[in-house]
Amino acid sequence: MESVDYQDLVPFQLTICGIDELAGHCPGGVTHVLSILDPGWPEPEALSIFDVHQRLRLRFHDVIESQPGWIAPERWDVELLLAFARGLNASGETHLLIHCHAGVSRSTAAAALVLAQARADRGLGPTCASSSSATTSSAEAAKSSRPRGPITGAPSSASRGWPMR
Repeated sequence: MESVDYQDLVPFQLTICGIDELAGHCPGGVTHVLSILDPGWPEPEALSIFDVHQRLRLRFHDVIESQPGWIAPERWDVELLLAFARGLNASGETHLLIHCHAGVSRSTAAAALVLAQARADRGLGPTCASSSSATTSSAEAAKSSRPRGPITGAPSSASRGWPMR
């Protein structure tokens, strides 16, 4: 079996965390931020301390399907996320911070999409991840395979900021 160096899989520095952990990652040289928060949730004050070159804000609840009072992620959210990630360069200077409320569900799912697109050459994702049909089929496959139940997520005390690379 071939040994794989994680630096071959992660072409840039990546950190995933929850809101409560944002301030602790400021000294990490973050260059890009992907924020995924509930609609109407106030902008976390800790984000103002980051000197970032680029930022994407997505707003949807941690649910699979929209219901009264709950907004699910849509295809355009995935397309925006993938377009943002295509702008990341694979240099040692790029550091992407992805956060949601707890750093457990939405942020890790977003990180999986970012990494699959970044390393499509390693069989980690569709080679045409930017196309609408690939986006739709990936989102539908994830939606149909995810267990149904109450709103997902965990208390922020259960999350840990975990940098990769």
